[in-house]
This record gives sequence, structure tokens and C-alpha cells, in this order.
Amino acid sequence: MKVVIYTECYYEGGLDTFISTLINYWPSESDEIIFLCNSEHAGYDSVLRRINRNNTEAKKVRVYSPATISKLFENWPSLVRKSLVGFLRIPSFIITYLRLTHLFKELGADRCIVVNGGYPAGQSCLAASIAWKNYKPDAPAIHNFHNYATPESVLFGRWERWIDKKVAESTESFVSVSKSCAESINNRASLSSVKPRFIYNGIQRPESISPVALEEVKERLIKLGIGESSKVCVLLATYEERKGHDFLFKAFEYVLNSYNGDVHLLVCGFYTENDFKRVSSLKNLIITKSHNVHLEGFFPNPAAVIEKSDLVLVSSQAYESFGLTSVEAMSRGVPVVATDVGGIPEVVKSNDGGMLVPSEDYVAFGDAILKLLSDSDFYTEQSEKGRLRYARLFESERMSKEYYDLLS
Repeated sequence: MKVVIYTECYYEGGLDTFISTLINYWPSESDEIIFLCNSEHAGYDSVLRRINRNNTEAKKVRVYSPATISKLFENWPSLVRKSLVGFLRIPSFIITYLRLTHLFKELGADRCIVVNGGYPAGQSCLAASIAWKNYKPDAPAIHNFHNYATPESVLFGRWERWIDKKVAESTESFVSVSKSCAESINNRASLSSVKPRFIYNGIQRPESISPVALEEVKERLIKLGIGESSKVCVLLATYEERKGHDFLFKAFEYVLNSYNGDVHLLVCGFYTENDFKRVSSLKNLIITKSHNVHLEGFFPNPAAVIEKSDLVLVSSQAYESFGLTSVEAMSRGVPVVATDVGGIPEVVKSNDGGMLVPSEDYVAFGDAILKLLSDSDFYTEQSEKGRLRYARLFESERMSKEYYDLLS
């Protein structure tokens, strides 16, 4: 069986971890897997580095979507650019649909998994599902979405409803990463009768991290003024507003004023220039001990960062469908403090590998951090419980097999 996995994405992050894990732990070694993505995807090389499975190939595809069109005209006035994006939305969809139909035929694929960052999210992901049906009407396909379905747009509502209907007709299964996220697909009028599934994301069993990778993280921490005896709390997330940096800074300012020791907050993740400026401004506005809070970009080996940290923090305020970082932390015995947003409560449970707190209560978030940093027995207990929770629910073999079974 030849399986195509297609995604449209523009930054490096959790979607790449999901795809590489899905490929590496695919149950049938004889199946050929082809990974396809848009040519602008920043995480393409990251996926290739992580894939260690034979009988796998990867290919970039030139597609056209609102995101790529907007990029083409990024120096034009905002109103003109938005007008062009709207005007070209339908023609670009048709071109992408035809291109992907031809590509599927050229590859001779037997099954298809479309990996979408949300819904409707990537326009080419929608086109891929419809193109697959045109190419191979009787072969099952999965439309996998990793964040909450958003409401239909006012301007293009009729067009979106038509596309939704076509995607539903073309897809064997709508699958998301949590029950909470899966159910959001029914909020869209044309998909209200769809019966979505959910498959929890899994990650590979934690392996020992190379001494070189650990040393690189250690040296980077030292350059930031973080000593080996310092406590390190880390947020591994993009700099999007929904990730709750303002909430996190308020909680950490509370921690800095209460903790009797040297504690640092390390914020790591992909960012745009505007997002970085916004988060930097929030830090300067809220944090008084600025040398204890560090804003960094994406780390090439996030597992090594987690290994060198004492706590992993998840401060999301909206649209958090799962939380792969929490699973990675639990697998390595690093307790998690998280907000109760979206699908996070399906992943993180209080006193079962960490602490879950209300998303509006930054003091409770700070108290959870303080409890774990100050009570060594409680910390050790949560560390072990996290490992057990990971093994029970979030191993990669289980995840890949569930997707394989849907296609078989």
C-alpha cells in the first residue's frame, strides 16, 4: 500500500513532530509512505531529520492559498493586499485542486491522510481531500485537523459551505487530536451531521538525548545567565496571542516575588516579528526582574530543553486542542503546569503528572509552580505519575496503529 501524507504549514512546530512520529511508527513496514507539503513549509527539513523509516520519500509542492498570495503582495497596501487575496481565493483553489489531482495520479497512491493545522485552515488541505476523491473515489482518506474548527466567514460563507460539503463527501473519516477538538467540526453548518473521531497524539518512547545536544542547551542557558543550580521553567510554544504570554508573565512575576531561590522562565518557539514585539512589550510591562525571563526562538532539539528544565508550563488561553509538549514532558518525568483550556484537560490531570488550573487565575498558576518547586516529595511523585500517564495513553505505536486501521 502506498500512503500519501499531505500538509500545508508555514512554521516549524508540533505538526512536524506529529507527522514524523506517524511515519516512523507506521505498523506496516512494507507500505510506501510519501510525505508532501507546501514548498514554503519551514519545518520540512525538520521532518526529514526526524524520519528514520525506510521506504519513505518526501516532496515539496507549489500550491496557492490565501497565505501564499498574501506573501506575494506583502509590500502592497493592506487594503489592496486583502482585496487581492479575496479575489484570487477561488481561482487559486481550483489551480491547487488540479495540481494535486495530477500529482496523486502521478504518484499512484492508494491511501491519503491530509494533516491540517485546524479547520478550514490550509486551503490546499481542503483541495487535497477533494482532489483525492476525484483521483480515487473508492479509496479511503482521512482529514486530520489539529486545532478547533472556526466559524464560517461572512464574506465567503457560501463558498466555504460548498467546500465543506465536498470535503465531507471526499473523506472517510474526520479525525482530530482530542474529543473537545473533534466535536468543534459540527459547529460548521455543512458539517453538522459529520461524526468525527479523535485519536490522541502519541510520541516515541523517550530515548537518551545525545551528550552533544544536552551540552548545547547547557551552554545556551549559561549564556542567558542561567546557572546549573537555577530552577528552569519553560514554555515551548509559538508566540501567538492565544498562548497566553501575558497570563504567564503575571503568574511568573508572582513566582519571582514569592520563591526563595533563583528561578528562570525560558520562552522558546517560532515567532513573527510582530508577535515578538508584542510579547517583548508584555514582558517589559509586567516583569520587574527582566534578567529572569528569557525570550528565545525555536530550539532545534526541544526534548533536550525539556530534559534541562524543572517544569514545563502551558499557559494557553484559547484554541488549544491537545498539547504535545505536555506529553513530551510527562514522558521524561518533567511535571507540567497547564491551564484548563480546550483539549488540555484530556492530557493533563492535576496530581497525575502535574497541575491543571483555571485559565483566568494566574495566581493559582503561580501557586502550582511554587508548590512543585518548593516541595521535593510532591515533585518526585508527579514526575513518576507523569511517566506512567504517558505510557498508559500517549505512546506513538498506539497512535500510528489507530490511523493505519482507519485506512485498512
